[in-house]
Formats: sequence, structure tokens, C-alpha cells
Amino acid sequence: MTTTTKDQQEAIEKAEKAISLAFNKILIQQPAMLMFLNHADLKPIFKEGLTVRINTQSSIMNAFLEYNPDFINTIEDNSVLAYILGMEGLRIGLNHVTSRRCNPIESLKLSSDLIVSEDKYLLDTSKKEVRDLIEISIPHIMDFEDILKEKFNFNKSEDFYLEKLQAMFAKLIKEQKQKQKQESEEDSEEQDGQGDQSGDNKSNNKNGDKKETEDDDASSKQEKGNDAGEGEGEGDTEEQQSGDDGDGQGEDGEGELTGDAKALSDYFSSSEQASETATAEWGENEMFEEAVKETANRVASDSSTWGNLSPKLIQSILLAHTPRFDPRKILRRFAQSVRSTDTEQTRMKMNRRKGFDYPGKRKLSHSRVLFAIDSSGSMSDEDIEKGLKMLKGFLKHSEVSYCFWDGVCSDITKLNKRDKSVDLVGRGMTNPQSVIDKLNDERHKFDGIVYFTDAQFVWDEPVRWGKKIFCITVDEEPPSWVRHKMTRAQVLEVLGE
Repeated sequence: MTTTTKDQQEAIEKAEKAISLAFNKILIQQPAMLMFLNHADLKPIFKEGLTVRINTQSSIMNAFLEYNPDFINTIEDNSVLAYILGMEGLRIGLNHVTSRRCNPIESLKLSSDLIVSEDKYLLDTSKKEVRDLIEISIPHIMDFEDILKEKFNFNKSEDFYLEKLQAMFAKLIKEQKQKQKQESEEDSEEQDGQGDQSGDNKSNNKNGDKKETEDDDASSKQEKGNDAGEGEGEGDTEEQQSGDDGDGQGEDGEGELTGDAKALSDYFSSSEQASETATAEWGENEMFEEAVKETANRVASDSSTWGNLSPKLIQSILLAHTPRFDPRKILRRFAQSVRSTDTEQTRMKMNRRKGFDYPGKRKLSHSRVLFAIDSSGSMSDEDIEKGLKMLKGFLKHSEVSYCFWDGVCSDITKLNKRDKSVDLVGRGMTNPQSVIDKLNDERHKFDGIVYFTDAQFVWDEPVRWGKKIFCITVDEEPPSWVRHKMTRAQVLEVLGE
């Protein structure tokens, strides 16, 4: 247990008074925010770069509202502190703090900031200077809307939630970092080229005749004279500029943020280091999430707690606690459903009945999966390639084979793990039952079948195979009895494309 110094204890006491006053402001204006903040216990942490954050990983039921007393005590107007704490309450209510952290971490922090600060005036203040400060200091989705529309066809009414925004910004940040790295390498190559050229010039000068050397010396002297003259002129300009700057510069220096402006800038910073610190203790916590869900339901049913919260924001909070469709869960569920278990004898484990004199038994998990590819013409080679790439990632330990089918089913071929694509054959009518008939006729043993198809057919659930079929479709929905299914768009989402 770390001990605090006298100065630190005084800083904590001062910060706690400010936080208590900010909580009172929130209670009056936005009771719902305080209800979410009540799920977090205050915890002071003296750490450089830390402002305020939620920690959901140190406790099962309750979270911690971790704050840096030094940061809290730099805030001059308590309305600014109330605003910052209110943002943390929204992060709890919107389930941001229990989301899985994704890289680049800057994309997660920025997306969360944009969502919680969409309405800049949730906590109303009568002070014009505070309202102006919030207006210019806080990021807004409108600042990024143009580039998101251009790159990803962004639609705010459909895409304005954490997972979607994070995926978009992740791509933008990766592209930006890659571009910066490329430019840096190009600059380095240019500098190396200039160094080589300079070396060649020096060598040529040494081997030149005496006349050229004298001409160079004369030219050099003339240039020095010109430089000196220019230097004097430039010196006067710099003094004049310095004087101008001195007249217009504030006591804290030009361009340097101080007080509340710096506090807001530090809190909403989405730099890599700031984002890492702010989200370091975010993560999944089912019991905490259930407790917050109950609060969200109480808030939704009692309009007296809404304050200035818009019905749209209340709806967003409720949606955050509604299970969202996750294609990865479908893939994992299918991977588990097609897993078979065998046992084998081994000397590495003790026999439970007869001790070490006899070999023990261990379980072996394996699965055989068939990729049945619709070759009737609606599935492109690219669709098949992306589907294979996705499924091979989730079926790493499976033995995979493939076949083509249209009106009939082709021969079944084992898929090499290094194969990234297969050559389509067929392109005729559509009869998915032909695959089942071939397996039954030739007595093939598979634990599951993955159909790549446009689903433009009517098909009754096959006997014994209904629960073991996974359908990846282009646009149409597969038959209603299919339990494991995904569309092409969901495949691309899993692949991050």
C-alpha cells in the first residue's frame, strides 16, 4: 500500500471538495449522469498524463472513478469539472468502458469522445466564457463528417455508435501512419542521395584545375558579402517581429493553453499516449454491465431523471445494453458445434483406476468441415476467396475439404491450408441437396458443411444435417431453418474490409 505525503493529502482533500461540488451541479441538471457515476467509487491516483478515467477491471461489481488530484486542482471553473465528470457518466451509461479495447487505441478514445460530447451543452452554464470555452475546445463529429462520408459513406443515423466509428477511425489512423512512415523513408533516401552528391562534388573540386579554384574562392567571397548584407536586413526584421510578438503575447505565452482550456484539451486528447492512459482499465465486466443495465432501464422509465438528455440519447443508452448482432459469435458457435472429441491412451497421464502402471487417457478435439461452393454463377471468385479466408481463421484446427455444386455435386477435394482460393467449376442450375446426397451415397464423414451460395432456392431441412450447416449468402436470406448464417457484408466486417 502506497503512502501519501502531506502535500498529496492536501491535494486529495482539495480535489474531493471540487468533485463533490461538481456532483451537486450534475444532480441538479442531469440526475441520470449521476446515477451512472454512482456505480464508480472515487480513487485518487497521482500519475503523469492521467486526467479522469473509469476502471472496470479492479472490481467485480463496482468500478472506480480514477482521477489525478493535480489535474482536478488545475481546473478553475467548477462547471468545467462537472462537464468532464458528466462525460464519464455517459461513457458508463453507453457501455464504452466495458467494451473490448481495440488497436489503434487512438481510434477507440476518439470515437468515445465524439459520441459523449455530441451535445456540448448537456450541462448548461450561465457563464458565457465557459460556454465559449466548451464550444471551441471540445471535438465534434461534424469536424470529421466530410472525410467519413468520403471514405466510408458515413451515415450518422445508422453508423454513430462506438464499434462502427472505431472501425472507421482505425482505418484512417492506420493509413495516416503508413503515409507518414513512407514520407519519412522518402525523406531519408533524399538526404542520403544529397550526401552522396555532396561527396562527389568535393571529389570533383579536388581534381579541378587551379583557375576553377580561384573562381570558386572569388564567388565564395562575393556570396559571403551578400549574405552579410542580407543578414543585417533580416536581423532588423526579426527585431521588429520580436517587438510585435511581445506586444500581442499574453503573460502565459503565445499558443500555450492554460487553466480550463488546457484541462479540456488534456482530457479530450486522442494522442496515442493519452488514449492508452485514458482507456487502460477499460474492459469486459459482465456483472458491472448488468448493474448499469438496471440503472439504464430505471432512467428510461423515469423521465424526471432525464434533465436535458434528449430522447435520442436515452435511446442510445438503451441500445447500448441491447445485445448487438455479432457475426464472430456465430462463427465461434459453429466452430464449437462441429468439434468432435476422441480419446487416446498416453503415458503422460495417470490411469485413474490403476495408477501409473497403465496408460491414462486424454481427449483429442478435431473436426472435418466441407466447403460446398455454389458454382451456379452468382458467387464471384472474390466472394469465395474472402469466405475461405474468414472461415480458415476460425477453423484453424479443422480438416477442411471443398466441393462445387450446381445441379450436381463435384468430387470432394481436401483443401491445403496454404490455399487462398479455389478455381470455380460448373455454373449451372442450383440444387443444394446434391451435396447431402453425395455425402450419403459415398459415406463421407464430416462434422459440418459451409455453403457459399446466393440462396436463390427452396430447400427443406435435410435429415441429420440441419444443425451442422453454415450458410454464407450474397444478398438473399437462406431458408429459415438454417441456424448459422452470414451475409457477404458481415464477412467483410469480420475481415475488417
